[in-house]
Amino acid sequence: MNITSVYERTNLIIENLRQWPEVHHHSSPSTKLFKSRVRFQIRLQDFRDSIDPLEAYVMRILRWYNNANTILLRVLAFTISNADASMLWRTLISYQNVMQSEEQFGIAMVYGAAYLLRGNLDQPSYLSWVEANSLAWHWLNQTRVLSPVMESRLNDVGIILNEPTRISQWKNIIGNDKREGSLQLADQFMQESANFIDSIREIEASLVDDIENAITDEMDVADKQYSFALTVLIIVLIISPVIIILVRRATALIHVYAFDLLQKSAAVKQEKRKSDNLLYQLLPRTVAHYLKQSKQVPAEYFESVTIYLSDIVGFTRIASESSPLQVVTLLNTLYKQFDASIEKYDVYKMETIGDAYMVVSGLPNRNGQRHASEVADVALTLLELVSRFELLHKKGEMLQVRIGLHSGTCVAGVVGTKMPRYCMFGKTITTAHFMESNGLPMKIHVSETTHKILEGTGRYQLQFHRRMQVVSKYKINTPQELEMDTYWLLGRVSATDNPSSVNMSQQDQTPAFLQYLYQGEGKTQRPVFNEPRF
Repeated sequence: MNITSVYERTNLIIENLRQWPEVHHHSSPSTKLFKSRVRFQIRLQDFRDSIDPLEAYVMRILRWYNNANTILLRVLAFTISNADASMLWRTLISYQNVMQSEEQFGIAMVYGAAYLLRGNLDQPSYLSWVEANSLAWHWLNQTRVLSPVMESRLNDVGIILNEPTRISQWKNIIGNDKREGSLQLADQFMQESANFIDSIREIEASLVDDIENAITDEMDVADKQYSFALTVLIIVLIISPVIIILVRRATALIHVYAFDLLQKSAAVKQEKRKSDNLLYQLLPRTVAHYLKQSKQVPAEYFESVTIYLSDIVGFTRIASESSPLQVVTLLNTLYKQFDASIEKYDVYKMETIGDAYMVVSGLPNRNGQRHASEVADVALTLLELVSRFELLHKKGEMLQVRIGLHSGTCVAGVVGTKMPRYCMFGKTITTAHFMESNGLPMKIHVSETTHKILEGTGRYQLQFHRRMQVVSKYKINTPQELEMDTYWLLGRVSATDNPSSVNMSQQDQTPAFLQYLYQGEGKTQRPVFNEPRF
């Protein structure tokens, strides 16, 4: 191999570089000649032209090439360290090591040829040869350790030991013994060393092929991933309108369902209010709350309550002379007026059985001693109301009632589970019934206990009636409990209450408890009667 062929091969490699390395990242005066491909080619050709073929001292030439190769190797190391090559790093490092080894073998070859040509080397040159030789084998050994594949490749080209067995004069150079210079030996050494370096270049070429194949494989994988991603994107773009339409339909259905749910919820709340209103008409609120919570309603003992009890005088005769529908209409009209009148008082309507009307004060909410006054006011109000109640089917005949009042103790609680009722128990109820049944029409018959409470207020006119023996189903052991003084409640000392008048034209109105059911609907349904009215 002559120098001209080496020059041509170097020029060809420079021309075939796909991208010129960015050497300006490495600040050094020598890097200016690598500023561009053209600049380097010009400077390289200028240096070649400056070489004298007869020049015996080759250190200047060696230093120039050594500096250039060092800069290029640094660029290679920098490129590898900054490259995203997680799968290629072993191959790239091996390639870098082989190139550095090739560079050091070239330096050692120059110094070895100088030794054979001159017969000996001075101390600096000899040290440079030793350094180059050591570094060359160091980089090869690093490559062998880094990549197991490189072991077999180095063996294939005959690089086994830490010395080139194919170079005959290598051991003589190690000793640096003085000898006669020989151009023939120097030329032979150069040829053998060049062949050895060509073997290393074969390994370098194989590494380049490995790198290109790996890059090609990664590019293929990247192309497949790109194609897959593009396919997925196209599918998403195609499906997206369908998904949007389905989502809009689902949203519309959800809105319709939500609106329907709101309407049903409002209807349920309305029905709940109706049922609650009806329940509050049948039971006290406190008791109703217990039942709504599925709790057991405890029976309560009340130390002092006052009971109002009244019935219609001659109701049996009136019922026999009237049709059933007329009787129901009469009672509804009367008790509707009663219910409206007692709302302003602290009383609780216990029950209505036939023509009997029962009101109590002092339960379920205790009110101290006001219960007698509240019931007395109710009795006077209802008596005034009945005094102007005329039966329409019998002109001139007025409705009459008997009223009895009594105060005492009692027990109240809920009886039954299927149709629970709030009931009172005790002697007080029996005595109140006795006061009512033994009274006179359009009179308020008051017991002795109620008289004592009312007399203490000083607000009512009371008149002694007579002493009566109370007939009861209870067995009374105490003699003084068999008889009691009874009184008539005549009125208030200073009448401030104006009793509500009866509107006879409203006798066919809906019962009060049904009006609660229609309050939420904003209307009141009226029954249609085909029978004649009172």
